[in-house]
Amino acid sequence: MDKRIHIGIDHCSIFNRELATSTDIFFALGFRGDGNCSELSDAIKGAFVPSCRFVFDNAYIECVQFPEALGEFYYFLHSKAAVHLMTNLTPDAEAFRAALEQAGYPHPIVDTTIREGASHGTVGGTAKFLLVPVENSRVPDTHLAYEQHCTRELLYQPTRWQHGCGANTFEEVTVCVDDEEKAEAMMAQLLELHELAKSDECPGGLHSLRVMDSASFEAEFGAKPDTARSMYSAFTFGVESLDAVRALLEKTEYKWSEKDGSILVDVMDEVNLVLVFRPAK
Repeated sequence: MDKRIHIGIDHCSIFNRELATSTDIFFALGFRGDGNCSELSDAIKGAFVPSCRFVFDNAYIECVQFPEALGEFYYFLHSKAAVHLMTNLTPDAEAFRAALEQAGYPHPIVDTTIREGASHGTVGGTAKFLLVPVENSRVPDTHLAYEQHCTRELLYQPTRWQHGCGANTFEEVTVCVDDEEKAEAMMAQLLELHELAKSDECPGGLHSLRVMDSASFEAEFGAKPDTARSMYSAFTFGVESLDAVRALLEKTEYKWSEKDGSILVDVMDEVNLVLVFRPAK
């Protein structure tokens, strides 16, 4: 199985027992993050959540470590680190909540999230988001939510911080689901929610979710995904040049290779992912 669907991902989050498990990888590869900042919402009751975001022109990656008081967020995490949250775009959180309710989804809510000290470029400030969680979704291993940006200009700004590896776009998320019936159910629901959320009305976004079986993934990427750990298996970035990526990798001990004009970095042990760098489209 090897299929792609068009949806509107705003960000994916890597859950960590220790934040450095994932952030150390990105820092070593030249990514520039925003560091810890406080985040307040109805859902987390004002608790401080150590986190770091790596922002691109269209989407971002979040690394997060939840305190003991918020252990319920680790429901899917059975390892030291893996991707367990997908947040997609909606231009109107309340309209999406109402659409979910009309479609029969249980008890949809809108949660307001405030992130103080947002620093992703020369313009900083307090970021605000309206978040709509989707309960009991058919997306494996995943806290699924849709988000309305109220201060998009703080994340996606013309003068955002640049990454040393030259990555400007977060181009594709690849997941491995070996049960084809479950994979089809997941894709059908994500496409339904994409229409209900009106994600295509939002600027930016990552629009390619690739769904593979483990054997096809291993044959292409040269790494064996641990689907019991998480279905999320690869992130793909568009870079200005592969030369900067090579130079950074030569200073690390990560396993990497080149194939079909792309660089593949195997960090399966750390976060169950292959990081793919290819010339930006």
